[in-house]
Formats: sequence, C-alpha cells, structure tokens
Amino acid sequence: MAIFCLQFMTKDQIIILLCNGFTDSQILESLKQQNVSPDKSKDLLEQAKRSIAIASDYDQSEQIGKAITRINEIFKLAQATKDIKTALQAQRELNKLLGLYKAERKQIDTGPDPTDLQAQLDEIAAHLLPLQLTDETYPLSEHARIAAHEVIKSRSSQT
Repeated sequence: MAIFCLQFMTKDQIIILLCNGFTDSQILESLKQQNVSPDKSKDLLEQAKRSIAIASDYDQSEQIGKAITRINEIFKLAQATKDIKTALQAQRELNKLLGLYKAERKQIDTGPDPTDLQAQLDEIAAHLLPLQLTDETYPLSEHARIAAHEVIKSRSSQT
C-alpha cells in the first residue's frame, strides 16, 4: 500500500516521512507503487537525506546570538508593557543562556600544555574523530585533510 495517495511524492514530502520514522525501503516501495523509476526514487531519497543533513548543521554561536537577541526583545517589550513577570522570566532565561548562575558557570579551558604535543594531538583527535569523515583507523592527518576539504567546499557553495 502506498504511503501517500499522490501522483508523485516530492522531496519535501519524503523529508517529512523520514523525520516521522519511515524507513528507506518503505519510501522506495511507495515511490515504486507510484510508478517512479528506481533511479529517480533513489535520487529523491538521497536529496531528502542531504536536505536533512544540511538542516541539522548549524552555527552554535549564530544560534546563541539569535537567542540572546530574541530574549532581549522580549525583555524590552515586557518592560514597555510593564509586564514584570515576563521581564523577570526573560532575564532568567538570558542568565541561563549566558551561564551566569554559579552552578552553571563553566571553567575556562585553556587547552593542553603547548609543549605537550601528544596532548595536542589527542585534543585534535577528540574534535575530528566524532565527525566520522573517514574510517577511524586512518591517520589523524587524513581526518584533518578531509575536514579542511569539507570546510572549503562548504564555503565555496555558500558564495
């Protein structure tokens, strides 16, 4: 049975299905029942997965900046309307976001001793290996090369 009774499932609809837990095989089967060619079906599925990956890649500092700006706007609006309760809640949220409460205050990590090269390599590995850019048995330099290539590729596609 087809998942959707549509003439042709779009990439956006496939994204929604993937986000709702449908498997690749379920989606491919539905596309097959809609007489979509296997090549076109696989292409649509891959496009949808790429779109999901792109959407999940965000700049944390940019998002923190947006959150701070939103909270400040809420605070200003609450002050203007003399809504003290909302103003206080906005201030609490801003304080939490900035880590101003003692229990949440973070120690500044100055990193490894600059003379300890192994500690530096371990720290680099801790950043690169979770990205799973290539097989974990490859040398760290290969992980770094691939990461640099991906950054360059990403920057060139943004212009």
